[in-house]
Amino acid sequence: MRWLVLVALAGCSHHERSVHITALRPTLTASQRLSAYAALRPVADHTTLANGLEVRAPEDFLPVVAPDSVTARNVHASSGYRHLAQGMLFAAGAAVLAGLAMHAPLEDRFYVAGVGGAAFGTAALALFGLSRRAEDHAHASYEVGLRERLRLCARGLEVVPCENGIGTIDPFALAHRE
Repeated sequence: MRWLVLVALAGCSHHERSVHITALRPTLTASQRLSAYAALRPVADHTTLANGLEVRAPEDFLPVVAPDSVTARNVHASSGYRHLAQGMLFAAGAAVLAGLAMHAPLEDRFYVAGVGGAAFGTAALALFGLSRRAEDHAHASYEVGLRERLRLCARGLEVVPCENGIGTIDPFALAHRE
């Protein structure tokens, strides 16, 4: 019975946005874009931003990256997998309840409950794993997505506006700048 309660609670959980990052205006000047990057770039662990905000939910990145960026695609994939996993947890709980409520011999009821619960529960675990992996990729690609959105490039170890073809938006150029 405790297992069923845990399944139900896990299925009801959702990702709470940890911070609310204000969307970037498309008309920022080069100096405003550099200032925004200085405040919103990740430091140390990909979850803490330079302005001190701690990002836990990857959905928090969406206001400051392009909708078609790698970061945004991973955020949406993570959310999709998480919702499917929650559905599978509900299905696991329903299979257990249906199996136990059947009008059949006890061993048949335990078989239906056990197999159904295990199958849907295993699918849920796999989907939660895929969700976590996509979330990790969203965190890892955030800085590049932010620089792409702000049209900032790497020139050596510094970040500069991409105007006049100077620099490159290279995901590895600034990886070890600190």
